[in-house]
Amino acid sequence: MQILTNQGSNLSQGVIDRYGVYLLPQHLSVDGVQKPSADVMSLSQVVEWVDSAKERPHVLGTSAAETLTGISPALKREGDILVVNSSAKIIPSYDAAVRARETLGQRKPEDAARIFVEDTGTTDVGAGLAVILAGEMHRAGHSTAAIVKEIERYCTLAVSVFHVMDLDYPKKSSSAQHLRVIVGKLLQRRPIVKFIEGVPTPKGTIHRDTPPQEAMLKEVTLPDENMPVWIAVAHGMDPSRADGIVAACRERFDVRYAYVRELSPSIFLTAGPGATILTVYASPILGELPKPPTFSQPWQPTTDGPT
Repeated sequence: MQILTNQGSNLSQGVIDRYGVYLLPQHLSVDGVQKPSADVMSLSQVVEWVDSAKERPHVLGTSAAETLTGISPALKREGDILVVNSSAKIIPSYDAAVRARETLGQRKPEDAARIFVEDTGTTDVGAGLAVILAGEMHRAGHSTAAIVKEIERYCTLAVSVFHVMDLDYPKKSSSAQHLRVIVGKLLQRRPIVKFIEGVPTPKGTIHRDTPPQEAMLKEVTLPDENMPVWIAVAHGMDPSRADGIVAACRERFDVRYAYVRELSPSIFLTAGPGATILTVYASPILGELPKPPTFSQPWQPTTDGPT
């Protein structure tokens, strides 16, 4: 199986190499100039762009044409293709992948039957954890049908929660958001945001000096808390916050694996320094799969895995 995803899934080079992931392109638009997110050297570079930009930098989703470019070589080999995407409610990459599959199906229906396109309903390491799950299942010899079924379960049951620390980051977006930033600063409150059916939904606020893990974990409901759990945590240049979240998860859940990273540039662009995201997934199969390796935390430029 060939797995495709884009830079928004926040994969380390180790993940890409281990599972042979093909990375689809994703660009950041800074004052009208498109910059490949794969080329971002560090999150400090994103901070410089935000501070100096005349207009709010934003993320461009992967297009259908770019997805076709990634899928076409894989179709020349045996095996199926899994395209893992961030939530379609926040970026159009999923819809573009669906269009790419439909285009290929018009040319050759049997090709489309080999392509599975999934909307994880989350983003960043939440989408990345789905890639790791699919990759480990493939390495363990599971069939395409079993992998797709588990990933679809993941898309439905994985829980993702954000905490945003720096309210300066949304201020260039609109006057209305700027007003909310001012009010938030005056109240010294910071939002907790949960992905519900793929939509980032405010769930309350905490004081800026309060560690976020307790409030974040209050939003995590699992079908069975006795099941084995994998978690993914990303942080905005503050690993101590990620450490606190991982520790709190280990106290509550049977955590078999933790994937911890700096935020991807595309999400850091919106969430900013100090932000954190937590994704929790519980499934019986996590008790059967080998524990994946520990991958590097800092954001760094990446390239495609072997294809």
